[in-house]
Amino acid sequence: MVTLIKRRGLAALAESNPRLANFLRSVVLNELQRTQEHPATINMSAKGRFLVFLRDWLRRSGASSSVRLPIGYQDIADHLGIKIETLSRTITELERSGALARTSSRGVLTLMRI
Repeated sequence: MVTLIKRRGLAALAESNPRLANFLRSVVLNELQRTQEHPATINMSAKGRFLVFLRDWLRRSGASSSVRLPIGYQDIADHLGIKIETLSRTITELERSGALARTSSRGVLTLMRI
């Protein structure tokens, strides 16, 4: 479920609730850091880009080694600036090397080692 809250209303709530203000500040700073780090992946290989993406997704989801990707491979490839075929080959290569395992056809990946 998604709830839309006007920025003014959220700012007013944060002013009266220090815990909420700290939480929002933390979220904004984390997103800013992610936004600043993403361009650094441009010079990486497709494998490197995907591994950075996967590590970030794991960290953000709070998972330790297994994660369900609720977005499709095409969306991931577009986000990483690579072709879907390249992403598919990269995932297959990581599977063959034992670095990760696809535990279902619905985008569940388990990191074995990286």
